[in-house]
Amino acid sequence: MMNNVKYIYNPTQAKFYIQNGVLPLDVDLNIKTMKKFWVFDTASSAVIYDKWCKQCEEYRKQKQA
Repeated sequence: MMNNVKYIYNPTQAKFYIQNGVLPLDVDLNIKTMKKFWVFDTASSAVIYDKWCKQCEEYRKQKQA
């Protein structure tokens, strides 16, 4: 197993990372669940992760209104 990486199973989130210039280190398939996942470097994706979280928070706020 790799250290200092994030495993992203959400294709929308992975696409967001890629569209914002963070490329995955690897793309693979979980044998047990048969779900595709993307592997990103934690340090390289930190700023985009924060941006993703803020976007999700704004979406939740709008949905509750």
